[in-house]
Amino acid sequence: MSEQPAGEAAVLHLDLDVHHPDVIAWLAPLAPADRAERAEHALAVGHQVLTYVQASASEQSLGRFFAPVVDRVERLQGTLDTMMAYAAKSQRLGELGEAIVTEQLSAAFPNDRFELVSKGGHQADVHGHFSLEDDHIETALIEVKLYSGDVPGAELDKFRRDLATTGKRYGLMVSLTSRLTGIAGPLSVEATDDFLAVYVPHAGLEGLGLYWGAAVLKTLMRYERQAHRRLQTDVIEQALTRLRGELDSLAAAARQVGALRDSVRKAQAAVNKSLDA
Repeated sequence: MSEQPAGEAAVLHLDLDVHHPDVIAWLAPLAPADRAERAEHALAVGHQVLTYVQASASEQSLGRFFAPVVDRVERLQGTLDTMMAYAAKSQRLGELGEAIVTEQLSAAFPNDRFELVSKGGHQADVHGHFSLEDDHIETALIEVKLYSGDVPGAELDKFRRDLATTGKRYGLMVSLTSRLTGIAGPLSVEATDDFLAVYVPHAGLEGLGLYWGAAVLKTLMRYERQAHRRLQTDVIEQALTRLRGELDSLAAAARQVGALRDSVRKAQAAVNKSLDA
């Protein structure tokens, strides 16, 4: 490699061996006089591409590109921090589940307040203070179960007794990873003259089942307050049956959309393959 003396036109002489087979196949058929010109053009284009890539990969651009991933990771990090904090304090899985539920509900319902309560006689795991119309606050007992097996029926009976003993009409029982004995479907409501309870088996740790149960409970609270009457189980079950029918229709539509998406992806892959060829 040699350079021209200062003051003359900038020229850089290169003498290099080419080993890349694609580059060799491209340059070999050319006349020796044309190879240098073609190679210089290729270097110029490559330099522009690299400059553009480096410029576009700024911190701001990367931040916008990865924002959805970073947001999910931050939320996951918050849940993991909570889990680790309670794991360090106690080996009880129950306390871990209660902490996760309290944090998730607080994030999903910012106008309401949720607090962990001490484990004592006739106490649920979490108290949910739901804000209704006219600044009225309605408190619900929230029971959280994190069992490896099914939650026995005795636990559900105890929950009902706790509602009766505390005088709280509203309750939410959530099993994060297992079934609730005697409870069918993804969500069930039990309403009597004394209490109204929502049960969510297999709610999951991501919070979706929990949000659904809490939203249904708050809706029923609001309805009873506006209608000035107490609902009964049979009336709610009829409404839930209609809702499940609508959800089944939505699920069928979602499956059709999924099938269409797969077809589009296959067509896209075929087009890309043709273009690559």
